[in-house]
Amino acid sequence: MTNKTFNNLMDSIKELHEKKNHDYASDNDPYSNFEYAASLLVGFTDPVDQVFVAIIGIKLARLGQLLGQGKEPNNESVEDTMRDLTTYCGIWTARRIDNSPFNLVKKDMKDETRELANLLMVKLTPEEFKGWDRKESK
Repeated sequence: MTNKTFNNLMDSIKELHEKKNHDYASDNDPYSNFEYAASLLVGFTDPVDQVFVAIIGIKLARLGQLLGQGKEPNNESVEDTMRDLTTYCGIWTARRIDNSPFNLVKKDMKDETRELANLLMVKLTPEEFKGWDRKESK
């Protein structure tokens, strides 16, 4: 017995995939966006950084297809993709700030000490914080 609901669902997924694939991948390689994103991971060892790089890389691959190849977008606009990139970079930056050794140590400080630490942070270099890690902040 044919499952019409399932078949309709698969047809709609196929249609959506083909529209999005037009925006993201090259005409001759449906995996080009993933391969491009993977090529950007080389310099990153932190797994979470790699996730951000991959997501950003896929969006950059989309822009390369739309702007570099002159394709018209089937889905979101070029401006929406640029806003996505800005958002992903902002979230990535916030994560790095929140997970910096100094901020991990600061979380356990009293308000007055935190204010003084914020003033001192301006004058200290990252090298001066080497050795501070999550264990020391607990």
